[in-house]
Amino acid sequence: MVGGFFSLLIGYFVFLIMTYREGNKVWKQEANNRNKNKQYAIEHNRPVWFYGYYKDKQIYIETKSGREVFEGMDKYGLKRWCYTNTNRPMQYAEDKRIIESLNRNKSIALKEKRKWCIAENFWDDSIIDIKGETIISDVYLDDYGIDNNLNQRIYLKNMRPYQLYLLGTSGTEFDYFPLIKKQYLIRFGNLQFFNYKTQHCISDKQLHSNYYWSKWYAITEEEYLELTQPIQKEYYNKFNTSNCLKSLKPINMEDIAYGKGINKIDWELDNCGIVKAFDNNGNFIGN
Repeated sequence: MVGGFFSLLIGYFVFLIMTYREGNKVWKQEANNRNKNKQYAIEHNRPVWFYGYYKDKQIYIETKSGREVFEGMDKYGLKRWCYTNTNRPMQYAEDKRIIESLNRNKSIALKEKRKWCIAENFWDDSIIDIKGETIISDVYLDDYGIDNNLNQRIYLKNMRPYQLYLLGTSGTEFDYFPLIKKQYLIRFGNLQFFNYKTQHCISDKQLHSNYYWSKWYAITEEEYLELTQPIQKEYYNKFNTSNCLKSLKPINMEDIAYGKGINKIDWELDNCGIVKAFDNNGNFIGN
C-alpha cells in the first residue's frame, strides 16, 4: 500500500514536471514569436505587429507606443486600426524616412526625366496585410500590380500622390469581348491631408470625399503609360476585355470632372466628356 502510494506520488510529481517543461517550452516559443513579429515591424516600418492570442482573440500592438489596437472602421466605413481603450482610429507617428526618400527619389527621377517618383512607406497596408506577405491586387483602385503593389507614386509637377483608373467598353453585352473604347483617369490627393510627415492608411485611397482627393480627370493612354513605367507589357495587356475591368474596385462616377453640360460618360465625345487633367506643360488643371 505504502509503496503504491509513493509510486503514485512520484508519478504525479513527474507529471507536474513534464507539464511545466512543456508549458515553459510553449511560453518561450510564443515569446520568441512575439519578439520576431515586433522586430519585423520595426525593420520594415510596420506601424502594427501581431502579439498573439488571448481567449481565441487576436491581439495587435502599435509599434511606436505599445498600445493595443484592433481592426475597426472609421466614420467613412473604411477599415483601419483603432485603439482598444478608446475605439478611435490609430494616429500615425511622424517618420522622417518618408520625406528623406521622397527628396532622394525626386532627384533621381528628374535626372531620368520621369514624371513621377516614389515616396517610400507613404501608404501603410498593414490593416490588410499584417505579415507583409499578401499581394495586394485588384483591391485598392490603382494597386493592381504596376511596378509597386502599394503605388507610392508622387507626381513631380505638383508633388501630390495620385491614383489611376481605367474605364472601358467592349461594345457588346458579353464581358469577354475585346475593349473597343478606353478612357484613362487620374486624381490627385490634397496635400492639406496627405502630407509626407507620416504614413497614411491605404484605406484612404478609397475615400470619395473631395476634401481628400480631387475629381477624376481624363488622361491619354500615352500619359497613362508615362505614369506607370516601368511596367510589364503582359500586365498592361491584361486590361483588354470588359471582364478584366471587373477586377478594379469601382469608383464613384459622381466624382468625375465632366465637361460643362455633361453629367455622365459619353463615348462619342473626346475624352468621353471628361475634363483633361493636364495642360500642354504637364500642369494639373484641377483643384
